[in-house]
Formats: sequence, C-alpha cells, structure tokens
Amino acid sequence: MKKHINLLLASSLVCGALAAAPALAAEDAPTAEVAVDALSEYVWRGYSFSQDSIVLQPSMTVAWKGFGVNLWGNLDTDE
Repeated sequence: MKKHINLLLASSLVCGALAAAPALAAEDAPTAEVAVDALSEYVWRGYSFSQDSIVLQPSMTVAWKGFGVNLWGNLDTDE
C-alpha cells in the first residue's frame, strides 16, 4: 500500500512539473488584460453609493516576469 502511495505521489509531482514548464516559458512575454464591469450599486464599508444609476468599474492589468500592475476605477453614471 505504501508503495502505491509513493508511486502516486511521484507521478503527481512529475505531471505537475511538466504542466508548469510551458507556463514558465510563456512568462517571458508581457501580458495585458482589460475589463469593464457594469454594476447596479457601489457599496463601500457598508454604505451604499449611487443606488439609482449604473456603476462602471474599469480595470487594466499588465504583467511581466512575475511582476504585475493593476489599475482600477469606479465611475458613477449619475454624476
């Protein structure tokens, strides 16, 4: 039984290392992601803001070699 568990553990480690190898090679190229969320309400620390309008929350993330920067905003369409 112990031999089967060791074999399962070793094969899991090998599969994990092989699966991570392409991800490490692809990490040299910078990546970027842009998103916009449309929400019905903005709540901050329990206080509700902009109840009668749509809230847009844009975000942009840029990552390169394990370092990432994220910019996030909150736009009220009622103002």
